[in-house]
Amino acid sequence: MSTKLEKLLAAYEAERVSLTAEMEECVAEMEYGKAHLFFKGLARMNQQLQTLYNMQDKGYDEKEDLANTIKFLEEGMTGEEAYMRQRFAELLVEKKVRLAELSQVPAQKPTAGYAVRDVLSKVLAGKITGFTLVFHESQCLNCHIKLVRRTLILTIPEIRRHKENYTLEKRHIRKLKRLGFKAYDNKDKLILFAPYSTMEDVQAIQRILACITFEVFYFKELEGETFIKYNP
Repeated sequence: MSTKLEKLLAAYEAERVSLTAEMEECVAEMEYGKAHLFFKGLARMNQQLQTLYNMQDKGYDEKEDLANTIKFLEEGMTGEEAYMRQRFAELLVEKKVRLAELSQVPAQKPTAGYAVRDVLSKVLAGKITGFTLVFHESQCLNCHIKLVRRTLILTIPEIRRHKENYTLEKRHIRKLKRLGFKAYDNKDKLILFAPYSTMEDVQAIQRILACITFEVFYFKELEGETFIKYNP
């Protein structure tokens, strides 16, 4: 695991402990409004940690599911009838074997995500005028990115269709707006305008696109669906 990722995980875990303690204290003092705010912050922190742990180990989600299932089976065996205890015991062995198999596989190191940065650098250098970042190919969920003078325009079209198909939910749209997107064309498009003339601007846009992939959506939902398409 890289030192940066290790430090980030440690910092996020410490923040999770702090948020949990604050929330529990508010509940104990019956300050439920504040407790709800800490709960929302804790939910975001858990999502970010899940993403980071998956970057460290692609099998993380399955291992977590197996560990939770094993715990449930072990706790549930005591109060069941004999035939159910037998079934639970069989399932327990099966899940433990699978977890042991996954644990023997070395955690895969995160790969460097240079593709988006490289294509953004090409836009800055004038080699191309824009491109399309396809988030979900089968649902045609795209972000069109185009340079006009010194402004980069990011456009996510067909918002109404995506809402009807549940590709985009209210929570997704709220998060996109927090990143700077605004509704246009009778709320059928989300558009972000950003200055674009320096490498710092490239890094800012790269952070926005990373936030869309890792925070607006859960990145595993987009796995195998996301790619860059150059404009003709």
